[in-house]
Amino acid sequence: MQKPRFKHSLYTRAFLFTLIGSGCLLGAIAVQSVVMVSNSVDRLLDDRITLARTTGNYIEHVIYRDLERMAGAALDVMRRAPVDDDVQLLRTTLGSIYPTTLFREGAFILDKDGEVLTTVPDTLGEIREQVDLKKLAGKSRVAHGVVTSDLIRLPVGDRRILVLLMPIFDVSKRLFGFAGGLFHPAASNLLASFEGARTGTSSVLQLVDTNGVVLSATRAADLYNVTDHGSLIGSAIDAKKEIRGRCHACHASPEKDRKVEILAFSPLPSLKLGIAVRQLENEALAPAFSLKKKLLALGGTFVLLYLFFTALAVHSVVRPIRRLTRAVGEIENGDAHYPIPHLGKDEIGNLAKVLDHWRNQVAESLSSAKLHQEALYAEMHITQRHIGTLESIAELSSQKMDLQEMAVQGLEHMLNFFGAAQGAIAIRHEAQSFSAQKGLSCSQQHSILEETDRFFNKNSAGVCQIRVSCQEPHIGVIGRLGSPGGIEVTCLLANIQREEIQERHLKTFLHHLIISASSRLLQEEEIKRSDQTREFIHRVLAAQEEERRRIARELHDTIAQDLAAHRLAIERLEKSQSPALQGKIKSLEENAHSMLLTVRQLLVDLRPAVLDTMGFLPALQWYLERTEREHHIQGTFNVEGPEQKLAHEKSVTLFRIFQESLQNTVIHAKATNILVNVIYDKNNLEMTIEDDGQGFDSKLIHAKELNPEGRGLGLRGMEERTLLLGGRLTIESTLGQGTEIKVNIPLEERL
Repeated sequence: MQKPRFKHSLYTRAFLFTLIGSGCLLGAIAVQSVVMVSNSVDRLLDDRITLARTTGNYIEHVIYRDLERMAGAALDVMRRAPVDDDVQLLRTTLGSIYPTTLFREGAFILDKDGEVLTTVPDTLGEIREQVDLKKLAGKSRVAHGVVTSDLIRLPVGDRRILVLLMPIFDVSKRLFGFAGGLFHPAASNLLASFEGARTGTSSVLQLVDTNGVVLSATRAADLYNVTDHGSLIGSAIDAKKEIRGRCHACHASPEKDRKVEILAFSPLPSLKLGIAVRQLENEALAPAFSLKKKLLALGGTFVLLYLFFTALAVHSVVRPIRRLTRAVGEIENGDAHYPIPHLGKDEIGNLAKVLDHWRNQVAESLSSAKLHQEALYAEMHITQRHIGTLESIAELSSQKMDLQEMAVQGLEHMLNFFGAAQGAIAIRHEAQSFSAQKGLSCSQQHSILEETDRFFNKNSAGVCQIRVSCQEPHIGVIGRLGSPGGIEVTCLLANIQREEIQERHLKTFLHHLIISASSRLLQEEEIKRSDQTREFIHRVLAAQEEERRRIARELHDTIAQDLAAHRLAIERLEKSQSPALQGKIKSLEENAHSMLLTVRQLLVDLRPAVLDTMGFLPALQWYLERTEREHHIQGTFNVEGPEQKLAHEKSVTLFRIFQESLQNTVIHAKATNILVNVIYDKNNLEMTIEDDGQGFDSKLIHAKELNPEGRGLGLRGMEERTLLLGGRLTIESTLGQGTEIKVNIPLEERL
């Protein structure tokens, strides 16, 4: 026996596999280290974004609170006619409030045209030279909210000031003027209270404007500095877009001195400001980097030990195998007396003893093995043909053929397998019968199939019955199988060329034909039901939307037109009446105008055009902003995952569920905040509406206690709409803790 070359020896393969295994181990450790650091960065950025978002909401709340205090106090005075005494009272009122706010540098009140009514103290002269108050008032009027100026510098004391302005509205949204304040970032550091919230010694919170100037920071040295990525941060504030990632701390420094930072930025909800959270990456990820080094060092040690002990194990096995191989080679060359070495009492030693005994029995076994091999080959050939025929019959259900074609193909496969020249088959389901034949006339086929009933018991569903070599000369094999589902298969084979027919082969063929036929019938039934379901949903939603359009047209053509005409008549009557009656007529005209606006809002609710023109997500955000604007409820809208196109029926139904949920919140919840979250994944869409209102006991949704006078019908309507889309609606609410409504629907049609 030839000695194997080194590249074909067990030592070579063992060394190769050991090397590959150790390399895989090191690679796995390295990949795990990289994944760990990446996950740490993602978690860190998510925490920083949450911190920036929360801090921004707090700062905006503080600014709005102080401006609303001044605006509310000014509104009480400005409701009266603007005489000198009222201006003096307005100045006195403003002077008592502004020292307790953020605007300790001064405050002022403008009329609705942007002209100054009063200021405390008299510092507007220096400010007017750098800020156009009328232009700033125009921006506030258009935005219906707080606007800010750029950072300006006052020559007295070299102070840097930010001017903030808020419109003053009464409950009917009538503009009376503007309340403004002078904010000195150095004197009122809004982020000073967040010093304890930092997550590391180098982490910094910064309040930044659109020019990238730091207005407030947890680190005093950063005040009034221009941050890195100033243009990027300004664009993010304008677009209300969050930023997260890694950046260089100083782009002006040499390449080797640059330090990598973790940056998270979130704009304020409405003000043109933003919060940036920055921290050195080496400090933030120090535990992950340290663990990565330890893992690599420990992995290298394990690999070395692994190589050493593997080499010992391979040598202890390969050496005796080589000795045993040499002895077998000598015996193979004709030296039957060559002694097989004693190799101990382990598995290899026992193998040597067995080989010695095997040498005496090999010759005796060769002759019998040859006979068994021939029989095995014959059986294997039949089994392969049997399996191939079964696979062909099983594939019939996936080829989208009807039962008639299935009968033809099934008969062809069985005739080929059994070597029969003639045959017929019938597949019966309820009142239908599908048959095929080969080598027989139609009359012979029907006559022979009818004769099979006298061979079998008709009430034996699910039992396979076979008759071989029947008395009729033209019939070789008859078989029938019925299923509990009402499908029956009967077959006959004639003029069979092979002498032996095994019943188990025919039984499996009939079973597979029944399964294929059942599968096809189920597919047809499922397709039919799916089509009926989609048609039903389409008609229901179309009918609902058509009824809404009809009601909207009726309201527009009747009540809306009548109210408009009624308002014009009141306006004409007002001009012709005495001054004593003009006030009452003016009140009637305002009531008519309010009713007309209500009707128009109903028309928009019945058929919102934004759903057709802009799409599903913009329609949700538009309705949420409208609710926020009309009912003073703060709304937050989030979308997770890439948006996927919805069918028109689904988008309309989801919008109606969203609309009903917000109406319930406005009417019943007494909430101040609404959070809307839309999540797209691969197969489903999830929409969550959460408020911080008074809530209710969600266990009573379907109980009589919640519906004494028809209440709760809106929630049931939402549930019914969700079921029409094949989805699931869950409502969780507790008294005093708000309400959460979650809608989950499939994005694709499910059969």
